[in-house]
Amino acid sequence: MTNRETISAFVDRINAHDVEGLGALMSDEHTFIDAHGNQISGREQMLGGWRGYFEWFPDYFIEVTDVFEDGDNFALIGFAGGSFKGQERELAFARGVEGPGERRPCGSLAGFRRYENPFRHHGA
Repeated sequence: MTNRETISAFVDRINAHDVEGLGALMSDEHTFIDAHGNQISGREQMLGGWRGYFEWFPDYFIEVTDVFEDGDNFALIGFAGGSFKGQERELAFARGVEGPGERRPCGSLAGFRRYENPFRHHGA
């Protein structure tokens, strides 16, 4: 599996809420960095995090509109949305994700970073 295919599969597993599938795509040192710079490292910690996140946002999804590639670095631009515990859905504003940030064997994602668009605000 190429890096691009791994990243695409990772997005597909998020949209399917397939925690075990996400784990199969993560490296042991996988690091998630949220839009506020908070970091969680390690596959097992991330699996627990994804389980909790999907409970909070049972209809969470990512829609990728653009992919930029520079060697082993990727930026995915698009949207994410979902409702908190099934309450009314509100589409989130544009976010970007990137990975794998470091050289890894094809087929494992070393990192996932989420950015918020600083020029958009909720309700804008």
